[in-house]
Amino acid sequence: MRIKIVSALLFCSVLVGNVFAAGWDNPVVGTRGIAMGYAYTGAVDDASAVFWNPAGLTQIEKGKTSAEFRLMFLPTVVYTMQDTDGTEYESTGGGVSPEGFVAISKGDLAFGMGLYSAYGAGGMSFEGVPFMGMIANVESTVGFYSLGLSAAYKVLPDLSIGGTWEIEYGMMKTNTTFLGVGSYDYDYSGLAGHRFALGMLYSAVPGLNFGLQIKSEVDIEMEGKAVEFGVANNDSKFEHKLPYYILAGIAFRASPKMLLSFDYAYRMWGSVEEYILNNATIKTNWRNNSSFSLGAEYTAEKFVFRGGVSFTEKAMDPDYLNALAAAEGDLLSLTAGVGYKINADVEISTAYVHGMALETENPQGQKFSAFTPVVTVAVRSTF
Repeated sequence: MRIKIVSALLFCSVLVGNVFAAGWDNPVVGTRGIAMGYAYTGAVDDASAVFWNPAGLTQIEKGKTSAEFRLMFLPTVVYTMQDTDGTEYESTGGGVSPEGFVAISKGDLAFGMGLYSAYGAGGMSFEGVPFMGMIANVESTVGFYSLGLSAAYKVLPDLSIGGTWEIEYGMMKTNTTFLGVGSYDYDYSGLAGHRFALGMLYSAVPGLNFGLQIKSEVDIEMEGKAVEFGVANNDSKFEHKLPYYILAGIAFRASPKMLLSFDYAYRMWGSVEEYILNNATIKTNWRNNSSFSLGAEYTAEKFVFRGGVSFTEKAMDPDYLNALAAAEGDLLSLTAGVGYKINADVEISTAYVHGMALETENPQGQKFSAFTPVVTVAVRSTF
């Protein structure tokens, strides 16, 4: 019984920390990119290019510095599981996450740096949920902060390339208590790994840009403490992997006031076949997934209006969904934002995400869904 509990419990508990479903992916980075529905690979022209496409740093005006500081608020995150008898279980969460970018253009060369949370960034808490014939109380939090260091070079007047070195600092805490049986506690944190990203931006004709970014795998490794049924292991290890990402985007300047964009992302989660938790190897049930995003921006005097929609496939086989993976479903995100230009150099921006993990049913007849509203407020500046 204990081995069965470990295999199922630990696999699921590393999933529940992501408030945006679809693996560990969290695209809520950069206020303008968020408001435009994450369709930003070909449109990015500010310091958040560190994350979205480092080649976009060359779009910053020569001799100028681009900067952004923002706060992301999760007023509440609601995960819902409906059992086969119709009983519903809900978990709520929330939080605040800061983020910042700065970049400088030296003409054909540009450099940038960013601190952001692109993976995980959330948690959940369930009480009294049915799991493997038992009743469980579950708390889980997973998050990573990334430090991105970027450089870009304009090879030709219409072609730029760039790269980002991303250093990950991670944290994962889980506690699961099986009523009348026992509990598991895991606590890991520290420098967890790094990845590289290469980007390209090509202006086919004035007003039409094509963007491409490829992100490498990340070997995640953290040390910490595990307590299983009262037995402590102070030398416990957690090892996982973030897969290769391929992102492609198109941006079209329909008029001086209107910008349209489209992004496609492909993530190779199916290549992540196992992970190690408390020195035990656990098989996964991930699969590759895709995202499709549309965005628009309209400038009217001092105001800028932005909006978008994004759809991301779930990265987990529905046959393996359970109470501990409630957020893992197809994700539909509706986004909107408004910017106000205080002057030629400074803009106050907001963005809102209405994220919905669409209802998914497992073979046992249990149904899962999630609702994630996100609000961001930022100061964006070019000086």
